[in-house]
Amino acid sequence: MNLSIEKGIVFEQLVVKFLYKTNPLKINYMEGGRDRGRDIELEYIINGEIYNVIVQCKCYTRSINKEIIMSSLNWAKVHKPDLLYLWIYPYLTTDTKDYIAMFEKEYNICVLYEERINIDEYERCLEQNELTIFEQLREKINISLTKHNYSCNSHFYNYINQILNEDYYLEDRSEERQKLISDNKIAFYIQGVSFSGKTILVKYIIKNSYSKYKIFWYEMGILGDDQLNIDFIEKLTRFLAEQCNDDSLSIYFTEYGNVLTIDLILLICMILSRYNNIIIVVDDIHTCGNTNIQLKKLFMKIISKKICRIYLIGWFYIFDSNPIIDNYIENIYLEGLSIDELNNIIKHYTGQSMHESAKIIKQSYDGLPGFATLLNNNIQIEQIGSEEEFFSELYNLLNENQLIIVQSLSITDTSIPKLVFNKKNLLKDLYDLKNKKIIYEVGENFKLHDRYKKIFNKYANEKMYIQILDILRLAMEINIVFLKDLICLEAKFKNYKSVYQLINEHFYYLINRGYTNFLLSTINELLKNNQCNKMDLFIKKIILFEISTQYQLCLDHIEMVKDEVEYHSKFYEIILYNRLRCLYFTNQYELLLNDFSNEYYKIIKFTNINKLKIFQIVARVFYVKGDISFALKIYLIVFRKAYISSLTELCIKTLYKIVQIEIYLGFYKEALSTLEGMLIYQDLISLKRKSYIYHRMALCEYHINNLDNAEKFSEKSLKIKESINLQRGLIFSYRLMAQIYCSRNNFNQAMDFINRSIDISIKEKLYKESLNSGIIETKILYQNDKQKIAQEKINQLFIYARKNNFLKSIYKIRNLLYKFDCKNELLREIDVYIDSNPTICKEDVYQNIINYINDCLTESDYIKLNSLMEDKQTISAELLDQLNL
Repeated sequence: MNLSIEKGIVFEQLVVKFLYKTNPLKINYMEGGRDRGRDIELEYIINGEIYNVIVQCKCYTRSINKEIIMSSLNWAKVHKPDLLYLWIYPYLTTDTKDYIAMFEKEYNICVLYEERINIDEYERCLEQNELTIFEQLREKINISLTKHNYSCNSHFYNYINQILNEDYYLEDRSEERQKLISDNKIAFYIQGVSFSGKTILVKYIIKNSYSKYKIFWYEMGILGDDQLNIDFIEKLTRFLAEQCNDDSLSIYFTEYGNVLTIDLILLICMILSRYNNIIIVVDDIHTCGNTNIQLKKLFMKIISKKICRIYLIGWFYIFDSNPIIDNYIENIYLEGLSIDELNNIIKHYTGQSMHESAKIIKQSYDGLPGFATLLNNNIQIEQIGSEEEFFSELYNLLNENQLIIVQSLSITDTSIPKLVFNKKNLLKDLYDLKNKKIIYEVGENFKLHDRYKKIFNKYANEKMYIQILDILRLAMEINIVFLKDLICLEAKFKNYKSVYQLINEHFYYLINRGYTNFLLSTINELLKNNQCNKMDLFIKKIILFEISTQYQLCLDHIEMVKDEVEYHSKFYEIILYNRLRCLYFTNQYELLLNDFSNEYYKIIKFTNINKLKIFQIVARVFYVKGDISFALKIYLIVFRKAYISSLTELCIKTLYKIVQIEIYLGFYKEALSTLEGMLIYQDLISLKRKSYIYHRMALCEYHINNLDNAEKFSEKSLKIKESINLQRGLIFSYRLMAQIYCSRNNFNQAMDFINRSIDISIKEKLYKESLNSGIIETKILYQNDKQKIAQEKINQLFIYARKNNFLKSIYKIRNLLYKFDCKNELLREIDVYIDSNPTICKEDVYQNIINYINDCLTESDYIKLNSLMEDKQTISAELLDQLNL
């Protein structure tokens, strides 16, 4: 292929020509501007059905990794195309292909990709008018579109369509029905125990009174607060995209993440208020726990602002007493029915009167109508005492296939796709259970009524376990969300080798889904049973402790195993890297550098990625300690070696560190320009990194006295940090906000922010950051003419900074004293200390790094180094261009 193909626009136009030859029903090329994850939109008609295909083109000079295609995958998660079609030049990395395979399972989205070997052949055939290959290409597209015949794309349509087409028999409930369709209030809370008919009542109302509305029906599962919030928001986002063609939430998530912050609550309310035909139904609202403050705030905001009609269904009321909210909600509690009403239900479902059975349901089961729907000639309710005996009798009447189905559904809170049961030839039994009112259909999935779960789950045995396991494995092939249930089931039957294998294969997926505590408890169970690779499990615990910022636990576990690990093994690299990270974040810099020196000759033989990441940690220490030139030398080496090895993410991270040095040296406008350039390439930047980029942009604007811009970027950074609970990051943002308000002479607001910064520093035991926030606090006190208090504080800060040899912080203290003309004994003491040239680390540590630098720094690196440190010219923009993004 001609190198002109590197120009994205030329590549896209070429792909359009290829796809035009596949005879699509519709083709739309999104040339120019922001395509939001799609370059070309296609429609194909197959057997009378229309399928939509989204095409994204990526043309680079080297292999393409996961980060580069992530925006396309994120867009597809929200909009659920029938096919996401990636045209990649030259090729995807192996890790990226593995990730795509996992992505297809988790989100049930078909992803097809073309690489250089195919693209070159398509181009040759197009030039030589050999068009048979495009017929084959069309066939490949058809197969990809039709092989995923189970699709979540029309989930909401399917489920609401079921509600509208099913028959609901209601005995009485006329008073409740009138209240639920009244216009006096638009928020309704339907309470009642399980089997009282709450959900059936609301479905009846929707079918008979609101069939023309767009219904967002959400069934809460038993998840942790964070997982529940994310699940709710993701489904609401998909609903708005599918039913209202509104992608406002998905755009917000790309920028700030999908954690339920106050800003996101306000945005959701604003979006919902655009429409006058949306109804929200939340079933099993009682599973929203007392600690889930944010989700309850969202519901309360929707209710108090009368944003849309909302029905909440649950066992009990979840809101605290609040006169305003209580006044807006119509509370409806469903009591049991009379004997005659129960008998009418029995007659409806069985065709015969069972007055005595209805009497027992009234007396023994509080008249709950759910029991009446289950009766048939085989269940003699007169002979059954307790509710558990009733369900046991019902269970005994099921055939083997039906038992397997209900057992499978009792294990998971996630509805299982019909496709799974179809593959197991269980559809007949599945619908028989549905007719018996034991399970119910949710779109293309099936769930077990919550009243059965605990009881039916007790009956699982070894024979059933094999069948149930097979069903969960099939379910996981469609959606990886069943992974946790599968692990729990394997562990329940002590199949520890399978548990170990699943954790090994999906370790980082489970981490990314927030299952750190689940992983730790499962790994502890595996270690207790001593049947798997003990060292590997211990290493995984170390990684989990570091990720969850339990640094001391991480260091303790490293001490337990470090002597047992072979120096040349991958385990040793992981242990040392995590140990150095823990030492850095707990301010144990001397120990970190000593460890680095002692292990130096092993480190230089590590795999490239781990070696460079360790050198980056060392560079951070020298930066913190004030040796900027030395830190820059190491960063330049890391950047160049990462660039050569196509470690793009590490390049971006290192470039950010170099920009940090430019800011320290006063190149605010130049650094700001580079940071803006980095933001263009969002595919390569995590939310965490993006929050830090916004923070540095705010810092640049602050130093050039653009306070309004500084506040704007700082608020953007804060939004992200709060959404992902980035406590360490909040320290920096609150500190900068304090400086902004101090510059406006708003000292009360400034002190409020700096106190927040100090509080988090102390809570997280980040004492270096507490020191730096203390310096800003002192600045505020000086500027507010509180010199005496400021002087006392700054004396204490210097003692701590000198004790830990924090040269950078000592320079800040000196500059502060000069700024406020405090030429006192402390200033003379600081000057003497700086003139003594205190060493950052021992000579042998320096020498090892110097040797490495001398071996690795090229003439080009030295030119960049001198350009920044001596000629006072920035280098980050040149490095960003070099990345050739």
